[in-house]
Amino acid sequence: MKLSGFPITMQEKTNWCWAACCLSVVKWYDEDAFLNQYNIVYYATGGDGNVTNNVCSDASGKKGMYNILEHYTGLKTICKSNKLTLTETLELLESNIPIVAELDWHVVIIYGAIKERYCANFTQVDGRGCYNCSDWQYIYYVMDPLEGARMVFSNSIGDIYGEWERTLYINSTPERYTVSIYGN
Repeated sequence: MKLSGFPITMQEKTNWCWAACCLSVVKWYDEDAFLNQYNIVYYATGGDGNVTNNVCSDASGKKGMYNILEHYTGLKTICKSNKLTLTETLELLESNIPIVAELDWHVVIIYGAIKERYCANFTQVDGRGCYNCSDWQYIYYVMDPLEGARMVFSNSIGDIYGEWERTLYINSTPERYTVSIYGN
């Protein structure tokens, strides 16, 4: 399952992965939203410094990502202090809901995931290929604000980026482009 047309946003400053992810999620719900990363950072911090931010909580003087998304979309969010299973991930994606994954030091958005056979142990038998396809492989489609769109072949996003610590997503499935955007 992959969200077709998910907006890929590169971060404008070193520590703004969170702002780029917020912008992509807002643009997913309203592609015409008049908003940029500077607007988001100013709303969250009151300035435009090169600062980090939290996903599921507010920090001193900063509004967290959950707060930002609720402000700009008018929709409620759900924060979890753990990673999602592949089943949970697929259920959200099938409902057209992108997933914000907080990793050790970085924030990415999962906008697609599939599970398929991984064929290992290639051997040559009488000139023909023989595969042992008993293992499963996960393929995640990730918007990485540092690198753009990526396909990650792994059992978990955390295997590539570091420990998947927290998850954030919108708690509803409105029709895309019907959300009215307000605020700064």
